[in-house]
Amino acid sequence: MAESTAHSAHFALNGEILPLLTGQLAVGYRSQDAPGAGAGGQSYSGITLQAALQRELGRDARFSVYANRSTPVSAFEQNAFYVTTGVQGVLQVPLAAKFELRGGLGYQWNDYKTIAEEIGSPREDRILGWFVALRRPIARKLSLSGAYRREDRSSNIDTFATDSEGLYLQLEWDIFGTLPR
Repeated sequence: MAESTAHSAHFALNGEILPLLTGQLAVGYRSQDAPGAGAGGQSYSGITLQAALQRELGRDARFSVYANRSTPVSAFEQNAFYVTTGVQGVLQVPLAAKFELRGGLGYQWNDYKTIAEEIGSPREDRILGWFVALRRPIARKLSLSGAYRREDRSSNIDTFATDSEGLYLQLEWDIFGTLPR
């Protein structure tokens, strides 16, 4: 049976740092207990983080950097959670004929606390992913986009070392429009 109790507090800031540079930062402390988890993974106490920097490069062009540290729920063996830390950069630029090009690159560390049966030590995953996408409005509040994404996961447990890729087509309907600030 999975049972977990967590307490956390965080401090958040967001706004303009310099002209054309905005940022968001939420730093927190999280303490959680999972008495039914395997040895080593029954508790976590530490820093959590969500951060973003966005630099406007020109009309509809921007570069963004994101960072995250959190403890998502886990379904692996007797782990109640794992610690994930990631960084990602995304570039968005306008093209001719109302097309928009986006591309990004990210890296993520997933660390588990309990001992994995197969290897006798905690599981560790490292994930490198990237994407490229093309988007174009086709009517008011309606856009069509296509993206290619690739992800390479290395793990100290062979069954979790995977490479994946996908092609996505998406029809976007902005039913509510941009929300007022």
